Amino acid sequence: MRSTVRMCAAALCILLGGTVSAQPGPLTIAVLGDAGQRGAILRGNAGLLDNMRTGQHDGGRCGVLVFLGDAFGATGLNVPASDIDGEVNSTLGYFRPVMQDIGPGNIHGIPGEADYYARMAVENTALFGLITMSEWPVGLSDRGVQRAAALPEWRFHAHYPCSAFYPAGDGTQDSVELIFFDSALLMRTSPPGWGGVLDSLRRLLHAPGRKAEWRILFTHHPLRSAGEHAGFTVWNDEDSTVERVTGCDRDSNAFRYVRNWIDPEDLCTDRYRAYCDSLGSIIGAPGSRIQVVLSSHDRSLQMLPPEGGLPAQIVSGCGSQTDLVRLPVPPVLFTAGRKTENGRSLPGLVQLRWERGRVAVVFYNERNGERVDMGGGKRAFSMGRDGDIR
Repeated sequence: MRSTVRMCAAALCILLGGTVSAQPGPLTIAVLGDAGQRGAILRGNAGLLDNMRTGQHDGGRCGVLVFLGDAFGATGLNVPASDIDGEVNSTLGYFRPVMQDIGPGNIHGIPGEADYYARMAVENTALFGLITMSEWPVGLSDRGVQRAAALPEWRFHAHYPCSAFYPAGDGTQDSVELIFFDSALLMRTSPPGWGGVLDSLRRLLHAPGRKAEWRILFTHHPLRSAGEHAGFTVWNDEDSTVERVTGCDRDSNAFRYVRNWIDPEDLCTDRYRAYCDSLGSIIGAPGSRIQVVLSSHDRSLQMLPPEGGLPAQIVSGCGSQTDLVRLPVPPVLFTAGRKTENGRSLPGLVQLRWERGRVAVVFYNERNGERVDMGGGKRAFSMGRDGDIR
């Protein structure tokens, strides 16, 4: 892991040469994160994309597919060597028809925190034995990330930021730059070691001669959220809302407080705030020209408009599971098999499609292929070059 923390120059993977070819027609990107758990939601997302590929669904065939981290199990590919193929097939295997159709050069992945966990701890106790955590992922290792990067199925962007260019293909001459940022490495290490990665992103965004009308930033960890990692963890029956209970207060939420002490995953933690401040200052600076940030980490679907000098934030973390979410309002009633829970996000993914100089943003429910009502009957968004949302 020392080589990863030093972030040697050989890991730099900014793609400066040429524009990547996707499917003919308008550039269409499908994005999902946290796809590493086997089950109906994972299969449903893969089936939905395949139906779009074959024309059984009218959403349009995607030309680019992006996985936003945690695409494998609880410790990524930090598993025995004999288990690697099985771990890959149990998740990416469902997407193979789509992946083979569009080719590995148009499939992108970034790490999530699970990809850096070294192993599973058998049992830990905290608060003098009051809290017991069994099978908890612990440690820090780069081995699983290296294994993910070696897979021929995709382009896996770890350590330093990377980018790829695509034509918008919508009748304009617009170019689209997809920027992939490994937020998980920052969240699994301490801020004094982040300088090389942040400087690299700054250089990428402000390099002379780099011109793209559209810039989309992909991270695992969102800068803003209305999901569980932002503290929205309790369903209130009386108000029919999801309440926020901070995970950084020992008295009101002892279990989550201990979890964040062991591994700071919530937005309220010092490390997460340092990440948001550091990344936000770079992408919010004049000349960065980023229209939207796409992330996962929270297992929900969210569309958050530009705020505080930062671009719009999209969360698409329902690759294989769902959690509580504050938005849309009111929270949906979600039935998963025989289990019914209020306040959970609908499962699915998000699609970006370039149309006449704007981007159509649509969230799809994997269970029935319908466009998700993201609040107030809003089932589609349109984004302009200046980042406006309507």
